[in-house]
Amino acid sequence: KICVIDAISGPTARTPRAIDAWQQEYTALAVEMAQQLSANKAAACIFVLPEGVPAFLLQAPNSDVAMELKSMPVGVTCYEHGAELRKRVTSDAAPATLLDIRQDALTLQLQAVLDLKPKGVVLCQRFLRPQPQLLELPGLDNSDVPLAMLSFQAGCQLREACAAAQPMLAV
Repeated sequence: KICVIDAISGPTARTPRAIDAWQQEYTALAVEMAQQLSANKAAACIFVLPEGVPAFLLQAPNSDVAMELKSMPVGVTCYEHGAELRKRVTSDAAPATLLDIRQDALTLQLQAVLDLKPKGVVLCQRFLRPQPQLLELPGLDNSDVPLAMLSFQAGCQLREACAAAQPMLAV
């Protein structure tokens, strides 16, 4: 089974410090739950965050736990995506397809662009979200090429402006 678990409550305050503290506590709880679900042969575990809490990378506290959970995809999703998931799943026996993507194609595509040594790269979010998400891009840390990330809305505006002006910029 694919387990979808809602967080009961979020951080008590919306300050970066309070959110970080809550994420650490929630990560410990989520990893413990994921271990129990893995022992009971769950296929995957998705934790739905409370409204207003940004998605974050759920990491195992050590390599032993990481190895234990390696066979079961575990992650978090934002409240909005969780709400959409709830709409689509109507019963315990709802059909589902589980895709375990071990490597994000974005990293490979971005590396190929950075290898061309452009003066800079503007990366636009692919879906609507209030703020651009911070990305962990393994292997891209040492690039000398400036990389900026725009929100979905700003990316749309940039594409429209580029299309109208026909600049020498590929978006």
